[in-house]
Amino acid sequence: MLKVAVPVFILVYISVAVAARFNDQLETEETPEPVVMEATTSFRPEAPGPNAAVLRRGSDNHFWADANINGRQVRFMVDTGASMVALTREDAQRIGIGAEELDFRWEVNTAGGGTRGAYIMLDEVRIGNVEVQEVGALVLESDLQQSLLGMSFLNELRSYEVRSSSMIIRE
Repeated sequence: MLKVAVPVFILVYISVAVAARFNDQLETEETPEPVVMEATTSFRPEAPGPNAAVLRRGSDNHFWADANINGRQVRFMVDTGASMVALTREDAQRIGIGAEELDFRWEVNTAGGGTRGAYIMLDEVRIGNVEVQEVGALVLESDLQQSLLGMSFLNELRSYEVRSSSMIIRE
């Protein structure tokens, strides 16, 4: 047992001696200042490439998209929390869907509470160079203040990403 204890004691003694010897240097050595580098990027939201579009963040902090549906312009607020595209009655009328065609049979839960919705199929939704065919949507029975670009559109994209004040959508 003494054979093992002596080498361990010697190692501990040497470790303490070395630590004591260099302690002054460890305490007085200054920590170097971190290097601050300016971030650079090659991201250019104006040129996202073919089959892509850039959506801008509005002053209300939401992303907005001007879409073409059935040859008509519809303004959408992007809502990743909405399972489906949701249209106001006015926007549904604008794209040629009459009130008599709407069957409000589906119960829908929204951030504003429960309501009923009429399911419709949009043949094509085009935003800039991005075009998605056959997008499921709901026209809500209650007063929706703004049409919402929900996940039934976004899930059909190859990708969407947010960078600063831009959202890039890619087909």
